Amino acid sequence: MNLKWFLLPVLLVMSFGILASTSTSTVKFNEKGWNKHRNAITSAAYRTNQPVDALAAFASIETTMGLSKDRKGLFQFVDRTWRDQVKRNGKKYGIRIGTPQTNARANALMAAEYMRENREYLERKLGRTVSLSEIYMAHMLGTYGAEKMLKASNGKLAKNIVRPGGNRAFFFTKGKARTVGQFKQYMEAYVERHASTYRLTAVAYMDTRFESTTQLAMR
Repeated sequence: MNLKWFLLPVLLVMSFGILASTSTSTVKFNEKGWNKHRNAITSAAYRTNQPVDALAAFASIETTMGLSKDRKGLFQFVDRTWRDQVKRNGKKYGIRIGTPQTNARANALMAAEYMRENREYLERKLGRTVSLSEIYMAHMLGTYGAEKMLKASNGKLAKNIVRPGGNRAFFFTKGKARTVGQFKQYMEAYVERHASTYRLTAVAYMDTRFESTTQLAMR
């Protein structure tokens, strides 16, 4: 494993530790879920060259690593996004139109491709490297919504930039609307809390499986 890529997220976690501990609750490691889905997650990260800790974090956020079971699958694809992803990226992995979201291998691979697309879109629009939390922002708000939020002044109210919809916990704290800056900080801490819960285990398992240098997500 490349020590440089490993130490950067760890040091950043330390620097944001106070924020994370006060802004988000502790994330419990779902051992049963990880053991069930680790092959799908690490294989998807390896085949798509996406950070394994990012995929693990998204699975933890979306379904508590498979604990929440429904027809949307491990990464909670809505039907339209799932169809679009399979149509664009499924063929190279042998994933056909009609494959259900509940297929863990297919779900993880399409999630990794979706992550790649969102990263590329934001980096193109912003002209810089984006962080893990910013990629998740695109997953939650859509690419255009994330772009608007990331380009907005930090002093503006986040709810006036993008409609909260079902994500009110990110936009409000104790009934008070968060500013764009506060929204970004909350998102940063929230996503990193999930990533750090699985990072060491995911990296170790991936390196063992593939005997390769593991890429980690930059915050």
